[in-house]
Amino acid sequence: MDLIDAHLHAESLSWANLREMSMNGIRAAVSFTVSPWRAGADTNTQIALINRLLRHETWRWEENNMQLFVGIGVIAVSVPRDVEKFFLQMEKFLKEPKVVAIGEIGFDPRSQTCKDLKKQEEILKIQLKMAKARNLPVVVHTPPDLGQVKLDVKEKYHKRDFMERSVQLIQDAGLSPETVVLDHLDSEEWIRFALDHGCTAGITIQEWRDIGPDKAANWADEFGPERILLNTDTSTLPSDHLGVPKAVFEMRKRKVSEMKIKKMVYENPVDFYRLSP
Repeated sequence: MDLIDAHLHAESLSWANLREMSMNGIRAAVSFTVSPWRAGADTNTQIALINRLLRHETWRWEENNMQLFVGIGVIAVSVPRDVEKFFLQMEKFLKEPKVVAIGEIGFDPRSQTCKDLKKQEEILKIQLKMAKARNLPVVVHTPPDLGQVKLDVKEKYHKRDFMERSVQLIQDAGLSPETVVLDHLDSEEWIRFALDHGCTAGITIQEWRDIGPDKAANWADEFGPERILLNTDTSTLPSDHLGVPKAVFEMRKRKVSEMKIKKMVYENPVDFYRLSP
């Protein structure tokens, strides 16, 4: 069965990782632009990352019999110092044929590059407006639920506040909810929230989020197959680039039908991102 990882960060993957992914059924993935905030982010670093994804990483994936697609956006955890300048550059990259989404974008109260939540909201609004104008799907990052994920963070917040505000801004922008994925949903409550609001639910299989392939398989079986995407968010944080095929293995152990599995790990991402893998 062909598989698609609906959200990762391709620059973090080695050649050996890519070979393993290809050998385990991954045929495509969508990579998103997030500059490591500790290194400092500005328009130049963001553009360098976009160019790397579009010119170099796509080649690495093709050499390993896979396709890489790209999402472009500004997430709150990695806001360029000159973000207004970046938005002027972002418009031209949205015309690239490999760019299939705006994202990942969204609030994060843990941000070290933009602590002002009002500024985060303005940045999100601008990009939702872009998505509406260009008829592009949107990937909305949601911050970890501190009740579900054990993180050592100073900031205390409630995930619901940001989920509800994100949905309101999506509605205000005039976007159809089915063109938006609320990603990194780390409990049944948030998956249900996304689906109840007409959005696609992104389930991230990642160690530090305490979501392994078995938990992801249970949730996918319970809530799928409609409007469910599976991803690994593979990055420089603890991740498992084989999380999607491992979740498929777990679903097969549970006797989930091949048709249902294929819908979630291949057909849904193809339809959501309008891919031609």
